[in-house]
Amino acid sequence: MSKLIKNILVPTDFSTHSEYALQAAIKFARKISGQIYLYHRIHLHPDWNIFTDEEKECRPNLLKKEQAMMEEFNKVIERNMHSGIRINSIYSSGDLMDRAEQLVDKFDIDLVVMGSEGADGLKEMFLGSNAQKVSNIVDVPVLIIKHPIGDFYLKDVVFASDFNEDAKKPFTELIRLIQNFGSTIHLLYIASVKEFVVQEDTLEKMKEFEKLCWALPCEIHGKADQSVEMGVQHYMTNSRADLLCVVHHQKGPFEKIFRGSVSGKLINHLECPVLSLPADEREFEKK
Repeated sequence: MSKLIKNILVPTDFSTHSEYALQAAIKFARKISGQIYLYHRIHLHPDWNIFTDEEKECRPNLLKKEQAMMEEFNKVIERNMHSGIRINSIYSSGDLMDRAEQLVDKFDIDLVVMGSEGADGLKEMFLGSNAQKVSNIVDVPVLIIKHPIGDFYLKDVVFASDFNEDAKKPFTELIRLIQNFGSTIHLLYIASVKEFVVQEDTLEKMKEFEKLCWALPCEIHGKADQSVEMGVQHYMTNSRADLLCVVHHQKGPFEKIFRGSVSGKLINHLECPVLSLPADEREFEKK
């Protein structure tokens, strides 16, 4: 029996995009009867948590900084007090990239929801987006939100993949995540210019994934385009789907040296919500 999804982590800097992510997380949590851990990174003294009140008062600038942060937390919780969802406020010093794995383990997180402004050009080449970086670090799905999500029905969900063995585990994880939404899943394969058409062996692999889709209706779509990224973008625009799901490798050698991966580009460039699912590294290592 699969583990129930209960805990959602939402990193926040109290910005507009963080608010978009929180609202998406609240609507997701309602579907799964879950709770939210709202996390803020703040630079304080390394021993701040064990300082006495007198020691903190000797550092008025840091004390003021902590109080301002708590006021922001209180504002967020008060705004959402009638949401019906429990929101836990947590904070720590250090970089989010260093804390992400620890937070997921400590609070038994099932899903991370992050707001993002995306990235392009030189920013993408050298830095990428924080959402993309976090998705490369944690071993749970990461949902990236760039705009207000409205009712968040998730009527049509696109799973874009090469449909190899290492994508089966994230696909079953996707079904587990969205089964309460009653979504239709679109299995999407984009054939590049070199392929021209979707090969028969690819269609057979897609049919294997269709059989795994036990909880929701599933459709197979094979398209050809100039590139995989362009093909996915065109399909998302034409289908008006609510969510794109992509698989990424955390430990693969190409992910380490080739930052311009298709999944990373889609996370950075697409305006729709994107769910990044960690690949089954056990299958990847067999190759």
